[in-house]
Amino acid sequence: GSSFSNSNSLSKSTNNTFNADFRMEWKPDSLTNIIFRPNLSYGKTDSYGNSLSATFNSDPFALVTNPNDYLLKLSRSNLLADNEADEDEALRKLKEISVNASENLSSSDGNTFSTDASLQINRKFGSKGRNLTLRLTGGYSDSESDQYSSVNTHYFAEGTEDNIIRRYITTPKTNWNYSARLTYSEPIAKATYLQFSYRFQYQYSESDKSTYDLGSGWDFGNPLPSGYEQLKDEEQSKYAEYQYYNHEAMMGLRFIRPIWQLNVGASVQPQHTVLSYRKGDYMTDTTRNVTNFAPNVDLRVRFSKTSQLRLTYRGRSSQPSMENLLPITDTSNPLNIVMGNPGLKPSFTHNM
Repeated sequence: GSSFSNSNSLSKSTNNTFNADFRMEWKPDSLTNIIFRPNLSYGKTDSYGNSLSATFNSDPFALVTNPNDYLLKLSRSNLLADNEADEDEALRKLKEISVNASENLSSSDGNTFSTDASLQINRKFGSKGRNLTLRLTGGYSDSESDQYSSVNTHYFAEGTEDNIIRRYITTPKTNWNYSARLTYSEPIAKATYLQFSYRFQYQYSESDKSTYDLGSGWDFGNPLPSGYEQLKDEEQSKYAEYQYYNHEAMMGLRFIRPIWQLNVGASVQPQHTVLSYRKGDYMTDTTRNVTNFAPNVDLRVRFSKTSQLRLTYRGRSSQPSMENLLPITDTSNPLNIVMGNPGLKPSFTHNM
């Protein structure tokens, strides 16, 4: 069959961010260059959203000029049931073809602090074009967000109950990472260079999402009820801890000519991921080992000072997130239920 959807939405958000960046460079001699770049950031966000939506089993525009004008009354149809006689003919006709209607109010506020730094050391050797570069990076971030939501979903099928959601969600997150990359360039012919690179990267993330069902008696915009901590919904709350190890070995050739330049290479990326996950009664500690492959080509041809051609190709393989592979069901949105799929396969993206 066919499905028709209409919606109205209003959103407002504010974001205040403070950033500080530094750059320090030192050249102890003519062949060595050291660059250190630390920075830090603090941000605070606030947002509000209001949306109305409805789904119909036939075209609502065949009945009214603008179905969106009726969405609020449709989403509160259960509250208006005693006033059927006061409804206009257009609203009654829309009810006959309505499947569901929803009113959604939401707000959130959060703050994030992050800092990271990079240190790059480059050393040139006697032969022109021979050099060794070491790049070290590290970062840390800490964030917390609070979300409030009020959802009324009315189903028009006979015998079905309305879905009323009043929720408070708090989600603290912690992330930190570090990496080291060593690159060596060797001239093998005139204006031709062979480049080797190896990088190790480690990432850690932890999030603890706590969901509280406040009950239909709580009105959106009011303070949290006393003792709300006892209303935690374990089925909608979840804890996840990721540890990600990535090795990348790359080899490439670079040709520099008066009219054209060509870079061609490929990298191999063995990855090891560890996940600790808890949601309701489901708990798991799992690991995954995969190997990604990424080729690349970059050709530049200059015809004149004002005309040039550049052709690039990049291939990249990627894996589905480990959470998407878990056999669990997310019912936080009753109109959009998501199930994990352990059979998801890797993807490969070509970009030319």
